[in-house]
Amino acid sequence: MAESGDVDELSRVFINGAHVNARNKHGMTPLMKAAGEGHARMVRALLERGADPNLARNDKFTALALAAFFGHTETVKILIAHGARTEVVTRCGASAETWAIRRTFAEAARCLETHAPKPAPAPAPVGAPAVIKTLKDPPEIWDLVHEEPRGFD
Repeated sequence: MAESGDVDELSRVFINGAHVNARNKHGMTPLMKAAGEGHARMVRALLERGADPNLARNDKFTALALAAFFGHTETVKILIAHGARTEVVTRCGASAETWAIRRTFAEAARCLETHAPKPAPAPAPVGAPAVIKTLKDPPEIWDLVHEEPRGFD
């Protein structure tokens, strides 16, 4: 049903008590099947019914990784808008963005790149005073090269 993209059939299935995050023996959910096929309407409908965009198959592929792997940009956008985490990696250590780049799906890769979380700055050591530099107070060269001055012999 999810791989067919038939949104009308989806309503009938849920009336009969199907669980939106049900998995097969490989850990595949209906959302993952729809995302892999690029059925954007079905992906949206499943997400609206509570499908978890961050569940992973046994090989750690998420719906987002599958959509990126197959170059389904619209599906990638929908998943991101519904909270899919872009930094999650598959069993082989590749992110959704990496899969899109390696498989030459440039538009999907750009979409993932613009939504990738920014790395957090390293926290200052506990109890260390904050150092604020201004244009009138440029950094010392040793602050830039991260070496201790040795002096002259």
